[in-house]
Amino acid sequence: MVKRYHQYIFFEMLPPFIVSILVFTFMFLVVDLVKLTEMVVKNPGCLGQVLALMLCSLPFFMVFVLPMATLLGVLLGIIRLSSDNELTALKSSGVSLWQILPPVLALSLMTLIVSGVLSIWLKPLGLRAAEDLRVEIGTANPELALKPDVINIVNRHLVIYVGQAADGGRFMRHLLIWDERNPRLKQTIVAKRGSLRLVPGTTSQTTIKKIEKKFMLVLRDAKILKVSPDLRVTPDSTFEGMRQPLILSQLIPSLQGGRRHPGGMTLGELLAALEKAPPGTQWHNRLLINLHQLFSIPMACLIMGLLGVPLGIQGRGSSRFAGVIISFIIFVVYYLFMNSAFTLGKDGTLPPVLGVWLGNIVFGLLATYMVWEASRDRPILFIRIFYAAGFRVQRTLRKLGLVT
Repeated sequence: MVKRYHQYIFFEMLPPFIVSILVFTFMFLVVDLVKLTEMVVKNPGCLGQVLALMLCSLPFFMVFVLPMATLLGVLLGIIRLSSDNELTALKSSGVSLWQILPPVLALSLMTLIVSGVLSIWLKPLGLRAAEDLRVEIGTANPELALKPDVINIVNRHLVIYVGQAADGGRFMRHLLIWDERNPRLKQTIVAKRGSLRLVPGTTSQTTIKKIEKKFMLVLRDAKILKVSPDLRVTPDSTFEGMRQPLILSQLIPSLQGGRRHPGGMTLGELLAALEKAPPGTQWHNRLLINLHQLFSIPMACLIMGLLGVPLGIQGRGSSRFAGVIISFIIFVVYYLFMNSAFTLGKDGTLPPVLGVWLGNIVFGLLATYMVWEASRDRPILFIRIFYAAGFRVQRTLRKLGLVT
């Protein structure tokens, strides 16, 4: 039976939850927006494709945003109730912590279901559409992949440095190329000028069912250098003109190797690919990790929601800004722990399945312990330490005039 105070607590958490979704989504998009803006500046004609690319990336961002928003929504809602002594009033009326949990669980389960739908269905479709859009943009504008004044690591056998670029990157100056695509002919090439041109009438079919165009990197005033074991560089040959063939998939990392990235595979495709992949190989581990990620990341919504309850209760008298700082610390610790476990799983140091779920297991046990201690009105030391750190950060920012 839904009681009135359940509804009151739920709607108290809802506004910070919604605001958190908007803020975190904006933060994720801003990071990606820099690269996308650069593409539009270089080629205004691809604006529509870039906007579609941003839209296709939203499901991927939202899978990670929802656990963050759940924690922050629950934490700020409980802090507000605790600071206004409303939780104290509920306790004096005979309402225990366990009776306060249903609205928290309701919000957490709602975000878990939405995150699950995004993770299992919409995220793979979005990443696949984004990958196809990158192919289309790259086919029309391959020069976008070779950034000036940056070491462009095309793959482990080909590295290209472009000093300057003009006309949207079509004409380049001061190029340095390290090419080991042919093991028998390893080359280090420097050139004063270069340009990227389409080879007419040549296409190649990839396993992701996209027709790729082949390009030629035309070099002018080029020299092939010899590098001795003691790193001495001596010119070997000089050419007025030189051509280096490039295929579009070489310029787009997600297409290298001719296979679709596991993140763009649906549940059925992952299961089918796992049956074909030799067990114990790195490719098998990546597929297994991505399969379990479809379920482990949405499960973080429930864990983060439970974490928010004791954090909010222990933060009685704290400001919302301190709650935001605590949430940020939890996010950083959780995702660093999760990424470390993923890396160990990919390398085979840990079993891949354990690497995926280890973060949820550890933080799930931590959340259970914290809820149990909070239900018995026991102070939790490390939460107090977190809030002390949050107060210090807030005080420092106030002195700097960054917050009021």
